[in-house]
Amino acid sequence: MSSERFWVVCKSERKFCVEPIGDVYTNWGNVTFGQQKGLEKVSAKETNTITEENSIINKDNGFKHIAYLKPGTSPFGYIECLDNSGIERIEGCDWVEYVD
Repeated sequence: MSSERFWVVCKSERKFCVEPIGDVYTNWGNVTFGQQKGLEKVSAKETNTITEENSIINKDNGFKHIAYLKPGTSPFGYIECLDNSGIERIEGCDWVEYVD
């Protein structure tokens, strides 16, 4: 399984690194129809999941204006807003947190 880290290069030639930071375990629902027990939790370990500890996006590696988007927020939408506006980060959003 890959880490899902990727780079986005915009038409303006600005470059953004995106890393989905997640838990080591992913929960899925499993319906057992034969036993009629309903929904059971199943965990699967992902070996290459990116955590805050193994992320390459940090100040030591030269990254500026690091943003953590809340779950369900599109990194492409955030990057497009930044690129179209020419600003470094979008202030006052309730769907993003910053590391300064």
